[in-house]
Amino acid sequence: MPSKLLIYPDEGTLGPEAAEQRSLVQDLCRLDRYLDKEMTKELSYVAIGVLVLCLATLALLSSGSNLKVRPSRESRRLRDSHSRGDR
Repeated sequence: MPSKLLIYPDEGTLGPEAAEQRSLVQDLCRLDRYLDKEMTKELSYVAIGVLVLCLATLALLSSGSNLKVRPSRESRRLRDSHSRGDR
């Protein structure tokens, strides 16, 4: 009894001998675990590579900090009062 499953639209249905054929992968769960480990490892390498590349790009493009800190009026008043000896 042929299966009605179409592999590719141009190919038609599977023949009666398809049910008798052995599957290419005997232990699908084991293959899945192996591929999962491999993909996890590769994705980790890619993520680390992208992170290093971003940090290197930021370091190369950075020309230093333009951040300037001005003391507030309160801190200047306290500094001046301490320098004069006021408490």
